[in-house]
Amino acid sequence: MTASDLSKHIHDPARLAALRRVALLDSPTEEAFDRLCRLAVSVVNSPVALVSLIDADREFLKSSIGLPEPWRSRRELPFSHSFCIYNRFAGQPLLIEDARVHPLFKDNPAIRDLNAIAYLGFPLVCSNNYILGTFCVIDSKPRQWSAKEVALVRDLTAAVISEIQLRTEILLRNQAEEQRDDLTELNKLLQLEIAARQKAEEQLKTLNNELERRVEERTRDLQETQSQYLHAEKLAAIGKLSASIAHEFNNPLQGILTILQGFNKTVELEEQDKKLLHLAISESIRMKNLILSLQNFYRPSSGEKILMDVHAAIDSLLLLCKSEFKHKMITMELHYAKRMPQIMAIPDQIKQVFLNLLNNAADACPDGGVITITTCHEEERVMVAIKDNGVGIEPDKANLIFQPFYTTKPEVKGTGLGLSVCHGIVQVHKGEIRVESRPGAGSTFTVLLPVSE
Repeated sequence: MTASDLSKHIHDPARLAALRRVALLDSPTEEAFDRLCRLAVSVVNSPVALVSLIDADREFLKSSIGLPEPWRSRRELPFSHSFCIYNRFAGQPLLIEDARVHPLFKDNPAIRDLNAIAYLGFPLVCSNNYILGTFCVIDSKPRQWSAKEVALVRDLTAAVISEIQLRTEILLRNQAEEQRDDLTELNKLLQLEIAARQKAEEQLKTLNNELERRVEERTRDLQETQSQYLHAEKLAAIGKLSASIAHEFNNPLQGILTILQGFNKTVELEEQDKKLLHLAISESIRMKNLILSLQNFYRPSSGEKILMDVHAAIDSLLLLCKSEFKHKMITMELHYAKRMPQIMAIPDQIKQVFLNLLNNAADACPDGGVITITTCHEEERVMVAIKDNGVGIEPDKANLIFQPFYTTKPEVKGTGLGLSVCHGIVQVHKGEIRVESRPGAGSTFTVLLPVSE
């Protein structure tokens, strides 16, 4: 059992929740548990017996007989002094004949501070089969535990478990009675209210109808959310595949480029052939840059904010979009700020926002057009404005486009990131996104992002 496995077992949220439900942590000592410990000391002839509960960071002693001070008064042990935390297999005892030579326990300070040499314990399995602690006996000298002693401690462990379950049942019964009393009192109050407030029934019906309507809307929103994110996951997989293919293309392309550049330096060609060679070299370099941009765009990030060059990010996106924009007869105008500071951001998320806005701008210009990108530095923020001269947005729709998954398109297109998701990404980065639009005059989407947090 590794330290990681042990920690996972101890800190299992479900186990800790079950431990708290029995309500024994930090509770006073009880004669029933003390009596079982005394009985164990007597029948097994060991100086120490414990009923321990394993919390997230300590071993709480519900009962302890024979434990030296100050540990008995403290009623808890640190994990550094614990053997019980290793007792985690239901129905199986942990037997230690001599901890001083045991590979797992020979350096445990309990040997020195508690005089714990020999150990025999069974896990306390309660509350939906979770191991809550241990019932154990400890000897101050080496010993071989007999089968009879193991059987006796097993039986006493069962008695301890019964005591815990009994208290849990009593606790649950008391809680149920309290709840029943509360419900009875509440019912009386409701009866009085019903007699005096008949009109409230109609209001309640109206509220119920509204609640059902909102639940239906929320269900539809969740279904749309799932569809959106499934689509985004598919695109992410396609992106990874594209980056892998780009990598495979890059290796032979580099070889071709090297050969062509070698020819250019060493072979005498006629003017026409030389022009063709230069064209081949130029196109190979352009293809290499395209592959590099594709690899950079789909390279997975750590999900952590790092320094990001906004201009470089936009340039890499434009290189990817160049061919498509040319086909759509889209021309670009860039007005970059001369001094643009880097920002703290998650690069792939911000690039997804810019790519979505660029694709939307291109979609708004079905017959071709101009997309203008303007950047500037405003105090502690940077501004990126993406403007198109396309069809524009109706005023009544402009107020809705940032609502979750609102779209004017018949189906998901492009990156699968709707404007509502872009809005969410920008908000996570403590930024702001705005839109200005007029039908027939185009739209401008402005993204404001803090330089640092």
